[in-house]
Amino acid sequence: MLKSSLLDIIRTFSKEELKKFEDFIRSPYFNKKETLIDLFLLIKKSSPAFDDENLKKENAWKTLFPGSKYNYGIMKNLIFDLNKLAEQFIVISRFNNEEFKKNEYLIMELLSRGLKNNYISKNNLLKKELSIFPANSQSSDIGSYINLLTVLSDRQMFYSHMYEHNDSDLNFQVQRDSYHITRLLLLLFGGYNDVEVFSHSRNAKLDSNPVTIFLNALSEDFEKIIDSLNETSEQNQIYIRVNYLMYLAISQSSIENYLNFKKTFFENIRFFPKTDMHDLHYCLITAAAKAENKQLNLSREIVEIFDSMSENGIILEHETGKMPLYIFNLYITNSFLLLDSEKLEAFRDKFINKIESEHYQNTDIYINFMLSFLNKKFDEALNFFSRLDIPHLFLKIPLRYQKAMCSYEINNYEMFLNEHDSLKHFLKNNEFISNDQKSMLNNYFNNIHKLFKLKNNFSEFELLNLKNDVDKDFKSSNLWFNQKIEEIEKANLNQS
Repeated sequence: MLKSSLLDIIRTFSKEELKKFEDFIRSPYFNKKETLIDLFLLIKKSSPAFDDENLKKENAWKTLFPGSKYNYGIMKNLIFDLNKLAEQFIVISRFNNEEFKKNEYLIMELLSRGLKNNYISKNNLLKKELSIFPANSQSSDIGSYINLLTVLSDRQMFYSHMYEHNDSDLNFQVQRDSYHITRLLLLLFGGYNDVEVFSHSRNAKLDSNPVTIFLNALSEDFEKIIDSLNETSEQNQIYIRVNYLMYLAISQSSIENYLNFKKTFFENIRFFPKTDMHDLHYCLITAAAKAENKQLNLSREIVEIFDSMSENGIILEHETGKMPLYIFNLYITNSFLLLDSEKLEAFRDKFINKIESEHYQNTDIYINFMLSFLNKKFDEALNFFSRLDIPHLFLKIPLRYQKAMCSYEINNYEMFLNEHDSLKHFLKNNEFISNDQKSMLNNYFNNIHKLFKLKNNFSEFELLNLKNDVDKDFKSSNLWFNQKIEEIEKANLNQS
């Protein structure tokens, strides 16, 4: 039983949930087997680790059935039945938090049972509550909200037809169909962002995805389709417009499309529930990466987007209250590229205890490496670097160029050449590194190599070439390269 799915579920229960689950299985509506209550009470005694020897099947049997010969089949069935109750409990717990979904089913059931007065009363109340969405729903998302609006319109159309015998009013049907289309487009636009991210991170083919094919087929008529959704509220039109601008910013990447999406979203951010607000910030990062050009510092955009998430209380994952490691590192590595030790330290102090505990120590070492580098304590930085244990590919990528930067700062050309040679094997042996990431790493190493050459054998012509290369490769947004070029200029051209 120690390795059963039952204990896997129960280990996720908080103290409060353990109490509620006990109440749940004591209810004769859900459970009529007293032995299952005894089994759970035995399990509960081993909280919170649930790894006590008493939880082995044979030992649990002795407690449940003292003096009886162990029966594998009966014990297996008891564990299976309690596992089914645990599954039912987490489903019901989730459902109880889904007010919109509960109201969908309630509206349909009231009408299906012919409870017309109850239906009218509940329908009117829900319409009033939905008029102030999302102020009254911190956990709901736009999709659930529009689903409920769709059901309300559909059921009102049914009520009008069945009980008022009114076939002439098409308003409810137009509303319902508008909500259906709105929901579909929101799903597709959000899905397109996922396709783009997956394509970039895993070298997947963007054009072969059905979401891409579907949206491409409709692309010429999007404005016409969106304009036709005039039977929905002004707020719903904001939702579809912002998501459409997000799609344009990613699919037709340009700084104009990105800034239009960003401006429109931030101007209307108060209308978005927390879940969608969270997701659209991530879409902003995707759009910024696609739109990067000389007028846009991608690192600054990423940090500003995460700062906005922090200010709006949505940077932590809603379900866990934790921050994914890759998000934490995305912020600190971009703060590093901005040479901003203050932001890096402030973010660490506020959020490092929100990442998974097994990553805490290593992440703290990594931050100390970056802070030492930014404070020009390069030997100290390399000492921290030597203590790092980085298991994840997404973390190994910035470490490659950061160590190369260190080798330049301490003027260790041999270290750099070794790292450059190691990079070639790294790129060859990791098929999931995207072409953009490979290009970025190669650009770092090639330009650092040129820095070494210029430092040891200055040439105005080669300096100009390096400026052009850095401008082309990093679009003038890499502060460290610009700083190093300026240092070489001052050392060799006596510029003050």
